[in-house]
Amino acid sequence: EIVPYISYATGGNVRVLGRVQENRAAHPFVATPSSLGKAAYLDRGPQQAVSAKEVALEIYPDPKPNAEVEINVNGYRHVSVTDKHGYYDCTFPGNLPIQVVTGTVTLKKLKGKPAKPVTVSFPIVVSDPSKNRFGVISDIDDTILQSDVTNPMFLFYNTVFQNPQRRKPTTGTLDFYHTLHNGFAEETNPFFYISNSPWTLYRRLRTFIEHKQFPLGPILLRELSVAELQNSMHKKTTITRILADFPHLQFVLIGDSGEKDLQ
Repeated sequence: EIVPYISYATGGNVRVLGRVQENRAAHPFVATPSSLGKAAYLDRGPQQAVSAKEVALEIYPDPKPNAEVEINVNGYRHVSVTDKHGYYDCTFPGNLPIQVVTGTVTLKKLKGKPAKPVTVSFPIVVSDPSKNRFGVISDIDDTILQSDVTNPMFLFYNTVFQNPQRRKPTTGTLDFYHTLHNGFAEETNPFFYISNSPWTLYRRLRTFIEHKQFPLGPILLRELSVAELQNSMHKKTTITRILADFPHLQFVLIGDSGEKDLQ
């Protein structure tokens, strides 16, 4: 399967991200995204448990390295090959309409051999200099999502076993974020969400953000590996990349004290 991530475009360039992995199991709390990121949610109900096997298959998928994918965005075509963890992360030229654009990605080859074509769609958030007064880079855990980061046991339970649709936003953040997003005069200030969570939790975090109706924006996470888990610079590196991609914008950084976020 292809797991496309919300992507973004600015200054004549498009950055598209996603992952190719084995579809080994139905995901317990996963949203089925439409082309614009809205979702038909698979809601188990509060009393239905998640088995350890389901959790393991979701959090530790079987990635597909050296998979060739074809990306099509508003007439622009780009071919990319996944890395050793199954990810594609590519930037290519493309002037897009000022709006949320829908792109598609198609699986073409696996390990150099033709693959059964699989095509999925994904949203791209396009920066509009005329309507963007600033951008917002927000942490997720304990900033917009109650997670108890400072308590490892509660953090594990909340992250793995709670239905993301039933998880609670941090008090006051939803209205505050929409105020920032809408600005003062028909602004559409872009949002970016960053976290130290692994990419395998992307679907859960996207489900939470969409279900609670936070402003749509890319969700930028990290690989689940020993090297990455020991990398204390992930958030700083991610923020630096966003600032470089949007040199015309000033940014508001929002975080919490639990992880000593950059603010």
